[in-house]
Amino acid sequence: MRKIFSSALAVLMLASCTAPEQEGAKILVGTYGESIYEFSYRQIDRSFTQICTIPATRPSFVALTENGLYCVSESDGLPGARSFRNDGSWTESGCVTGNGKSPCHILDYEGLVYTADYTSGSLSVFSTENGALKSLKDRINYPSYYDGSGPFEDRQNSAHVHQVRNLPEKIASNLSIKGNYIFASDLGNDCIHVLTAGDLKAVTDIPCGPGAGPRHMEFDTERNTLYCVTELSDEILVWKIGADAGIPVFTELQRIKADDAGGAGSADIHMRPDGRFLYASHRLKHDGVSIHAVAEDGTLTKVGYRTTGIHPRNFALTPDGTQAIVACRDSKTLEVYDIDAETGLLSEMKACHTFDQDQPVCVIFE
Repeated sequence: MRKIFSSALAVLMLASCTAPEQEGAKILVGTYGESIYEFSYRQIDRSFTQICTIPATRPSFVALTENGLYCVSESDGLPGARSFRNDGSWTESGCVTGNGKSPCHILDYEGLVYTADYTSGSLSVFSTENGALKSLKDRINYPSYYDGSGPFEDRQNSAHVHQVRNLPEKIASNLSIKGNYIFASDLGNDCIHVLTAGDLKAVTDIPCGPGAGPRHMEFDTERNTLYCVTELSDEILVWKIGADAGIPVFTELQRIKADDAGGAGSADIHMRPDGRFLYASHRLKHDGVSIHAVAEDGTLTKVGYRTTGIHPRNFALTPDGTQAIVACRDSKTLEVYDIDAETGLLSEMKACHTFDQDQPVCVIFE
């Protein structure tokens, strides 16, 4: 799944870019392959125009901030993270290796870059300078709470950190929470680790229940709510966020079955910008996206399901919430679905972009 970085690849980091033929929103696509792709996407006709490819080794997940572009490198021999700057074209500005095995998610927050390292069950932190990765600053290696005897023994035989998110500033302001906080979902230990940003001091672990396998998280900044899609139990868990003496606390509101096919492969979760609907992707059986209406108290009601291509690993909603772009890894496609403004339901597939070799894993809007 991962392979050693070659020195020759560093020489090729200058991206081969061309001007987009049509004006549209820019998106970035991380892959299991040798490139990050940049496209111009036009909502009006659902068309993709490739702008450039950015050479990288298995850049499965990417993050874009005002500081630059970051990606994990899910390579076999030497996993790590890369940074890029855009001076008219994307060029590599930094590469740091030696973090945990199988980095599968990346976050830039308050001048530091964090990776969730799946196989080693670790959380790595990198220092940056002017947006460029510089060095590995710290790493937490989580022990296995189950000690190899988790409810899913083959998939919970050790800690497996899958995503890292920060507490949104708006929620912190709403609740007068002091300081900055990081959330790391741990599929192997059935919990979400909450830590202080930067120094990684443990605050609490949010339990998700035996055999849940928490994977990706979403926040509702209006209702002060945390959502997590669980990979193994195919649920969405809902917590109300509160504060005690300026420290975040979490009260479980709901557990809802998001997919009944028993695939144990739920993947990604996103809320529509207006806060009315929440979406989650599911793989391995009955591949598709579940649709959930959001009540005023933050609880969910499942209202529909849209089948997709094979292995919908990640997806993005357009900023206006009218379309969804789904990255189907094994179909090697980006699939476009319209979103009904009133019901939240997804249409049948309206457009599709197919990759020749690389498998799309994540998609984000610039």
